[in-house]
Amino acid sequence: MIDECHCISYWGHTIMKEFMRFNVLKLRFPDVPLLCLTATATIRVKKEILSLLRIEDSCLVFQNSFNRPNLFFEVRAKGAGIDDDIGNLLQEKRFAGKSGIIYCQSRKDCEKLAAFLITNYKISCAFYHAA
Repeated sequence: MIDECHCISYWGHTIMKEFMRFNVLKLRFPDVPLLCLTATATIRVKKEILSLLRIEDSCLVFQNSFNRPNLFFEVRAKGAGIDDDIGNLLQEKRFAGKSGIIYCQSRKDCEKLAAFLITNYKISCAFYHAA
């Protein structure tokens, strides 16, 4: 199984170069099933993935809309008090027992927000920033 397989495409390999090595799987193990998962591949990226993995003529593709009714998006202006706004929002009843992702501009912002939420709101969280 290859999760986040959009990273195989030329768009994604600058982020994760090791994904480019997956193209040898079907050459070395032609009879082993291969499952590739992504929630973000465009039509162009999907075609590129199939070509780079050498499976374009031998696979089933299941796809759905990018619209995810189970996801909630909210954009807020960054400014004074935004960390407290986020902490208070996460403590609302509608988010109790649920998980989520908060996008920040930089690694430093991710680290600071996670530490703030843990210290001031006792929210179980961690930071991750790829770049």
